[in-house]
Amino acid sequence: MDRAVGCGGECSATTVDRGHRLALRQRAGHARRPAAARRAARLREAEEEIGFSMPAELAEWWQLHDGTDTEASSLLPGYYMHGVSEMLNDWRIWRDVGLEVYLDQVQPEDSPEAGGPAYAFRPDFLPIGGDGAGNNIFVDCRPGARHACLMDYDHEAGALQPPLYASLADLLTQVSHAFRTGEPVRHRTPVVSEGRLSWDFA
Repeated sequence: MDRAVGCGGECSATTVDRGHRLALRQRAGHARRPAAARRAARLREAEEEIGFSMPAELAEWWQLHDGTDTEASSLLPGYYMHGVSEMLNDWRIWRDVGLEVYLDQVQPEDSPEAGGPAYAFRPDFLPIGGDGAGNNIFVDCRPGARHACLMDYDHEAGALQPPLYASLADLLTQVSHAFRTGEPVRHRTPVVSEGRLSWDFA
């Protein structure tokens, strides 16, 4: 059973650090980890390209890992994790595709606020993971009460579903709870085999 989206006021960069480190201790430790000297430089370069400052907890998220090659050992149930380079690659592709969509056809108006529907990719969407089928989980950097929520971007339909998680901290709170209890997160149960984490359908 899915837990309700929400984090009871504990969604903060500190919670991201605590939750991520807890998850790593619980054997999700095969994510690539960038050297400390490269982390800040990568983040600065990424922010220069996207044109705005990342939410604090997202910057901290990428201080702690540099992505995973597959869904195995990912802390994103159903997705593999992007590092900063993978995020920028997908962001560039989707930004250009989104622009073409808006130029070529009339689209219903997107919500101006985070968490609302979007029919094509927007530059203020930052992909943090992919499912290998052309879809992404992204941090929604539009303004509003749900700023920095996590949403799914479907490569055919856009981002039309409600947020998956209220924040990265909310995600990690649910993942850590799943590690402790075996309860599923969004219909997936964590399984550790030979020191590697995977997410099986519940």
